[in-house]
Amino acid sequence: MSEDVTERAARNMSPAIDEESDGTARPVLPSHPAVRAADAGRAVTLENVGFRYPNGLEVLRGVSVGIPTGEVTAIVGPSGCGKSTLLHLLAGLLHPTSGGIQFNLDERNERHRLAMVFQQDTLLPWLTVRDNVSLYYKYHRSRLLLDEPFSSVDEPTRIGIHQDVLRIVRALNMTTVLVTHDLAEAVSLANQVVILSARPGTVAAMHKIPFEGERDVLTLRDEPLFLEIYGRLWRDLSRQIPRGKLSDG
Repeated sequence: MSEDVTERAARNMSPAIDEESDGTARPVLPSHPAVRAADAGRAVTLENVGFRYPNGLEVLRGVSVGIPTGEVTAIVGPSGCGKSTLLHLLAGLLHPTSGGIQFNLDERNERHRLAMVFQQDTLLPWLTVRDNVSLYYKYHRSRLLLDEPFSSVDEPTRIGIHQDVLRIVRALNMTTVLVTHDLAEAVSLANQVVILSARPGTVAAMHKIPFEGERDVLTLRDEPLFLEIYGRLWRDLSRQIPRGKLSDG
């Protein structure tokens, strides 16, 4: 991964942190009754999760989905359907107003072993770029949350980054949740794709992506099966777009 991409990852990586008595930063799992141990084989299980903002806006309703351990799950949906809110719930930055989220935690260390890459640049300003990046390795993250991190990158560079991301998450057996508007990106990276409905977002469809083993994301796009899966995703997503416009209105 090139230096500028590494620096962007450092700016965007924002773990939940606290401090030990000696001043050392450490990630923290927020205490909340909706956070419990997940089913075996799943890193995270969402059960009938809903979220409503204090102003009364209901963003998510009845979301139930399992996030398999060591796989990539992509979340797509119309604008404003609650994709980023769902990612913030998984990160513990927000808490469900209904339902529950179960985490399959290491009993020896009940901390959030995750890193989150936001859409906007975020970092710990008192640390250097190198030190921000080293937070990932220091805490041995096993879960990665990506909120449209590649949207501002040109297409050829983005495909190269996709290959790097696949290599890293497979090497580290990382459970990854990717929010994206790019269906080709979802098919290229994910093992399963969750399509959310218009707001309030709920699971409108789920698709298993059958590409196993090592993927060459550049040549993959020429395969007939890739185009077929892309078409299925688009058909399900397109049904939600008019509803999204109505909910915005």
